[in-house]
Amino acid sequence: MTILFGVDKNSDGKFEEYNEPTLIKKYEFETGKMTDIVDEKINIDLQETLEGTKK
Repeated sequence: MTILFGVDKNSDGKFEEYNEPTLIKKYEFETGKMTDIVDEKINIDLQETLEGTKK
């Protein structure tokens, strides 16, 4: 099963899907563990591109 988590990056109590990151994880029923589907570095690079802060 895949699960999407919205991250309230600016801590204003609201998740703004067009500006704040979404994490995609896979839940494994057999082990009860969640693992990242997209590598953390790729998530950071994508978010910086979205924000226009990538150097």
